[in-house]
Amino acid sequence: MLLYSLDLNAEASELQALLNFKTGLRNAEGIADWGKQPSPCAWTGITCRNGSVVALSLPRFGLQGMLSQALISLSNLELLDLSDNEFSGPIPLQFWKLKNLETLNLSFNLLNGTLSALQNLKNLKNLRLGFNSFSGKLNSAVSFFSSLQILDLGSNLFTGEIPEQLLQLSKLQELILGGNGFSGPIPSSIGNLSDLLVLDLANGFLSGSLPKCIGSLKKLQVLDISNNSITGPIPRCIGDLTALRDLRIGNNRFASRIPPEIGTLKNLVNLEAPSCTLHGPIPEEIGNLQSLKKLDLSGNQLQSPIPQSVGKLGNLTILLVLVQNQLTGTIPAYLSDLPLLSLELDCNNFSGEIPDEIWNSKSLLELSAGFNFLQGRLSSKIGNLVTLQRLILNNNRLEGRVPKEIRNLGSLSVLFLNQNKLSGEIPPQLFQLRLLTSLDLGYNKFTGSIPSNIGELKELEFLVLAHNQLSGPLPIGITEGFQQSSIPDTSYLQHRGVLDLSMNKFSGQLPEKLGKCSVIVDLLLQNNNFAGEIPGSIFQLPSEAFLRRLAV
Repeated sequence: MLLYSLDLNAEASELQALLNFKTGLRNAEGIADWGKQPSPCAWTGITCRNGSVVALSLPRFGLQGMLSQALISLSNLELLDLSDNEFSGPIPLQFWKLKNLETLNLSFNLLNGTLSALQNLKNLKNLRLGFNSFSGKLNSAVSFFSSLQILDLGSNLFTGEIPEQLLQLSKLQELILGGNGFSGPIPSSIGNLSDLLVLDLANGFLSGSLPKCIGSLKKLQVLDISNNSITGPIPRCIGDLTALRDLRIGNNRFASRIPPEIGTLKNLVNLEAPSCTLHGPIPEEIGNLQSLKKLDLSGNQLQSPIPQSVGKLGNLTILLVLVQNQLTGTIPAYLSDLPLLSLELDCNNFSGEIPDEIWNSKSLLELSAGFNFLQGRLSSKIGNLVTLQRLILNNNRLEGRVPKEIRNLGSLSVLFLNQNKLSGEIPPQLFQLRLLTSLDLGYNKFTGSIPSNIGELKELEFLVLAHNQLSGPLPIGITEGFQQSSIPDTSYLQHRGVLDLSMNKFSGQLPEKLGKCSVIVDLLLQNNNFAGEIPGSIFQLPSEAFLRRLAV
């Protein structure tokens, strides 16, 4: 009878604690059923065992308020998940007395304060506090989490060095500390975490070199140390991380060559190393990364042709690798055999002609190779690349006419051929590409008039024909674009609203409908032979479109 009475008292205590928790909330519509059933075990988000609450899980319920001390009465609680709500304030000290707690997930809230009094949570296996505003330094108390397997403190305001005691948690499988203000070196004792699968130290102020003991983490699948100030060479022992699938080391200061041992990471799917002062050649061993889907080595000082072995990367879908380096040689024809979605080669020293094979790619959505030394003519086979959405070949040495086969690129939305040596008339077939939003043919040697079918480009919101030898009156259809904003391409927002026809030989009157081109923010018409009055409708444009720019 006494035991039964104790059970009833415990159940009543838990019921009252949950009702007190609900009372302290704002926007509690998601748990409106609480209190309508006599037993909390039937309420939303609650799991019981033997009549006692063991789990409270209310992620993404839109709950607002402070964390209630009342929950301390849930003495058998093993899981507490209040993630992705709008709880604010500190974690009540009493929370750390929930000694049976195994999972605590308070991530994606508005919580703040410091972490302390952790020593009672010896059964805790999963602690997720990421994306809050916790601050201060991590102290030795973290070493009391002897059973911890997952520790996520990412995207908070923690500072100081990563404590050595943290790296004594030998059962850790995920350690996420990125997005804080941690500074100092990566402790060498990190090699003790032999069960680690995920290590995220990104977006901080870490310095010093990457410790060689990193090679001891044989089970590691994700390593992200990007956006820090890490220096020194990339250790050759990185090749020992054979389970690695995701490697992100960009925006550091390695001043290193890419070690050939990188080729042993045959499970690697994502390799991102932009802007970390890498130099020397791209090693041939990179062709051993048969699982690789994304490769980004942009913004470095790499100096070599693209190695032949890149042709073996049969799963590669994104090749951002080569933007802003010092790579040389020709664009390899074998790149057309890869299932690439994006090939970006801008700002290098590539030369020679664009191989015809590139235009036969079955998957390419973007080809970007501006600011190189490419030469020769655009091949008539350009029309074979029907999947293409963006073609960027500006600032090269291309010459000759734009082939009429370009009309086959029906998905093309961005075309930049400016600052080359292209000549002849602008082919009317170009204006059959009805999805074009951005077209730049400026600084070439085009002659003749603008084809009258330009009016078919009703999505157009960026047109530059400046610094050519174009002549004749402006076709009425030139105003059909610039009427409404299309769905923005975030990569090219800076080009929106520009109509630049300057430095040509256009004549005649300006179309009256220019003033109805509501998208225009920069209108450049200077150094032409226009006649007549400026249409009054132009003065309906935003003032900056004509007061600063208009000169006829």
